[in-house]
Amino acid sequence: MKMYICLCNRISDKTIKTLVRDNRITSISGLKKCVSIGSHCGKCLPQATELIKTEQIKLAAVTEIETVQ
Repeated sequence: MKMYICLCNRISDKTIKTLVRDNRITSISGLKKCVSIGSHCGKCLPQATELIKTEQIKLAAVTEIETVQ
């Protein structure tokens, strides 16, 4: 199920996760280079920050598993 993180710009959690994985984004500033998140009200920024952190943890775990194998 798709969940919108930034309602003002219709940016979903799936979009953010994909951008983080594909572009190795580690911060909101990096995300802002790809999409216009937080450009209106900014209420989405804390949730987007947490989503970036969570996705980074997942990427690190996958990388560690691949290294072990």
